[in-house]
Amino acid sequence: MSKEIRQMIDKVKSFNQFINESLNSDIKTFLTGKNFINSKSKNFFYHGTKIPPDKFILRDDYNGEDSKGWSGELPEGYLFLTTSLEEAKAYGQYIIPCELKRTDHITFTINADNPSQIFDRDYGIDLYMNDEHYGFWEKFEDSMKSVLIIKGTKRMTLITDISNVIPRTDLAIEFYNVGGKKINKKAMKAKLVRESLNEDDLSDYSYNVTREVIDLYGLDDEDMDMESITGLIDEYMHKIRKCMKLNMTEKECAIELLNDEHFTLTLSAITNNDDFDNEEDDNEIFS
Repeated sequence: MSKEIRQMIDKVKSFNQFINESLNSDIKTFLTGKNFINSKSKNFFYHGTKIPPDKFILRDDYNGEDSKGWSGELPEGYLFLTTSLEEAKAYGQYIIPCELKRTDHITFTINADNPSQIFDRDYGIDLYMNDEHYGFWEKFEDSMKSVLIIKGTKRMTLITDISNVIPRTDLAIEFYNVGGKKINKKAMKAKLVRESLNEDDLSDYSYNVTREVIDLYGLDDEDMDMESITGLIDEYMHKIRKCMKLNMTEKECAIELLNDEHFTLTLSAITNNDDFDNEEDDNEIFS
């Protein structure tokens, strides 16, 4: 196969991946204002799958094909959820929003952006081990709590009994239009091409929004991990793009982001300098 053909295939793959990511990134906006089945729920959590939502059934096993570094089994009867769309998308093209029946929990905060991998290595699933053994699972079992939370700098991993999870396949079906009007990828491509024309303006705008967030949140040089902060801003680019379309000032957009509880929770974790902190109570996630 010639180099030119390979490059063309790579471009097609990258563009299709970009389309799927753009479709899934809008699910946060779609879920805004949606009703919870559990009235005590506050946030949706994500589960990625290759199975269309109208055929999806929660599974409590772990397929070795899902991970190149897999070397064992997950805790029997337990499911992993995440607050990160990026992480959920790694497991399939469909995102299933989920909520929980019981929210009593034990939380561990780590100074790393890969909490699920840190847990895998601590539990013994991954081929590699952490430098330090935290004993997440043992402490979780001793606590008699319903949910184990590993909170990283950019995302959180939640582990809970599969019977405690409410998969909102109804919302996923509505979002992906399963069984109804199919997603018009041609129209989506045209929309993305139109939006790409303004990428330079968006880049400048998002940079200024980032500076406003830093100023409004009162961060100083000692608190800042710019790589983590810009990573968080990237996760909210769909909202920043919307601010720009509404002709909001950068400061108004920054205020909009800081009014998002998940954004401020993650920003707080990013600026937490503790390497490791065992928290027994973290009710702002669920209450």
